[in-house]
Amino acid sequence: MSLIAEHLPAIYDVFAEAITIASADTRGIPSDGYANPGGLGVSALQPSIRVIASENPAVAAGQSLVWAGTTYRIYDVQAVSPDKGEYRLLLERQ
Repeated sequence: MSLIAEHLPAIYDVFAEAITIASADTRGIPSDGYANPGGLGVSALQPSIRVIASENPAVAAGQSLVWAGTTYRIYDVQAVSPDKGEYRLLLERQ
């Protein structure tokens, strides 16, 4: 386990918000950041949430996610970095 992975729970204790994935309460670090899909040179609003992989082992595309009273559909699950143990969940507002 990397040094960063060892400290993820402490980082999430400070920065994470409560979320619900497929009716299970968990936590994640949200981002309303901009994305450049496919490197096309066009930016778009891309809501996403990072979660600790070991706390959310069954997370999958197609599941529902509720964050701050808004429901989203997870349309992609991306490993942030295999040694860091996080997933980035790309979201589509419902």
